[in-house]
Amino acid sequence: MDSKWKKSPTPCYCPVNNPLNLGMLLSNVGAYVYFMMDGAYMSALTMLSGTTTLSSVMAVTLTMTIGGKWGSK
Repeated sequence: MDSKWKKSPTPCYCPVNNPLNLGMLLSNVGAYVYFMMDGAYMSALTMLSGTTTLSSVMAVTLTMTIGGKWGSK
C-alpha cells in the first residue's frame, strides 16, 4: 500500500535544538516548583496545562533528533 507520507529514518538536526530542550526542561521544573509552593486550584490547573504543552513539544523535538521525523516520500 503506497502512502503519501512515510516515516523518514534520517534525524532532523536543528541548531537551536539543545538550548530549546534545555529551556523547556527548566520551564517544566519551574512550573513544578511553583505548583508545589502554591496550592491554589487555578495555579495548579495552569501549571498542569503548561507542563503538558511543554512536554508534548519536547517529546516531538527529541523524537525528531533521533530519526523519527515525518516527511514526504
